[in-house]
Amino acid sequence: MQGALEIPSRVVSRRLGGASRLTFAQVWLATWRVFAAHPAFLLAAALFSFGLASVIGALLYAGLIAEAVVRFGTHTARVASAFQVQMLAQAVIGIFTVSLGRGVLAWAALNAEQLGAMSWRQALHAAIQRGHGLLLIALLTGAIYTLGNIGVISLLRELRLDSSSFRWLRADVDSGLMWVITRTIDAMLPAPSPPMSEWLSSYRFALSRTAASSTFYSLIDLEFWARQVKLWRWVVGASGLLVLMMGDALLSMSTAAMMSHKSTVVALRESVLMGATQAWRVIRWRWVLRVLSGLLLALLLLLPVGLHQVSVVAAMRSVLQTGFWIWHMAQSLYVISGVLFTSLVAAFGVVFEARMWALLRESSARMDAP
Repeated sequence: MQGALEIPSRVVSRRLGGASRLTFAQVWLATWRVFAAHPAFLLAAALFSFGLASVIGALLYAGLIAEAVVRFGTHTARVASAFQVQMLAQAVIGIFTVSLGRGVLAWAALNAEQLGAMSWRQALHAAIQRGHGLLLIALLTGAIYTLGNIGVISLLRELRLDSSSFRWLRADVDSGLMWVITRTIDAMLPAPSPPMSEWLSSYRFALSRTAASSTFYSLIDLEFWARQVKLWRWVVGASGLLVLMMGDALLSMSTAAMMSHKSTVVALRESVLMGATQAWRVIRWRWVLRVLSGLLLALLLLLPVGLHQVSVVAAMRSVLQTGFWIWHMAQSLYVISGVLFTSLVAAFGVVFEARMWALLRESSARMDAP
C-alpha cells in the first residue's frame, strides 16, 4: 500500500526539476477529489484532529467564567486563570489528537486512490506506528512557526493589526470590522501544533493585557501607526515572515513524508530535500491556500461573529444590565459553533500538503524513468 509511494531519496534530490509542469490547480483538484471520495471519513478525522481539543477547552472556559459569576457576582478575577486552564487542556489533548490526526489525514490523502473505502483501524494503526515521528515533527515545526510568529506579531502589534493589540472591543461597526481584519491576518499565518499553539495564544493574551493595548482603532489610523514603527521592528517582522516561509518550504510536507516511511530521519531528509529544491513553488502554493482559506474564513465565520459581537451581544449586555462576562461566554459559543468549519479548513490544508508531496514525487519519478 505504501510501496508505490516510496521512491528512493536519490531520485528526489537528483531530478525534482522534473516536477516543473505540476501546477497549483492540479494539486487543488487532487485534494478536492480526496474529499469527494471519502467525505465522511475526512470529516470525522478533521473533527478529531482539530475540533475535539478546541470544544473541550471552550467548554472549560465558559464553565469557569459562569461558576465565578454565580459564586462571586463577577468574572474579572477568574479570566486569566480560566484562560490558562483552557490552554492547558487544549495543549494536553491536542498534542495527541493533532499529531495523530494529521497522520491519519495524510495517510488518507496518500492512499485515497488505492482504497475503495477508508478504514479507521488501518489509518490509526499507521499513525500510531509513526507516533514518535509525528510528535517530533509537530514539536519541530511548532518551534519554527512559533519563532516566526513572534517576529511577525512584534511588527503587527506596532501597526495595530494583531489581535493582541487590543484589550477592549467598542460596540460599533468600525471596531467589529477591525476585529475581523486582525483575526483574518492571524488565521493566515502558519499555526504551530499543540502545545506551541497554546503557548502562542497565551503569549498574545499576556500582550493584550499590557498598558500598550487599548480599544480597537480604525483603519484610518493605520498610516499614523505605520509612521511610528521603528526600522528594527520592520526588520524583526520581515525576519519572522522569512522564518515562516522557510518552515513552509522545508517542513510543510514532513507529515506526508513521515506517513510514507517508518524512519523519522528519512522522512525529514526527504521533506527538506524536496522543499529546498522546490522552495518557491511550495511557499507560493501554501500561502495562496492560506490566503484563500483566510478570506473564506473571514467571509463565512469571522464577519458574522464580529458584527454579532458589536450588535447583538452589546445590545444584550445593555438590556440585561450584565457585566462583560456575557462577552466571554459568547467567545466560547463562537468557538464551538465554528468548529466544523475551522476543522475542515485545517484538514484541507493537511490533505493539500500530502497530495502536493505525492504529486511532486510522482512527477519527478516519471522524469527519471528510462
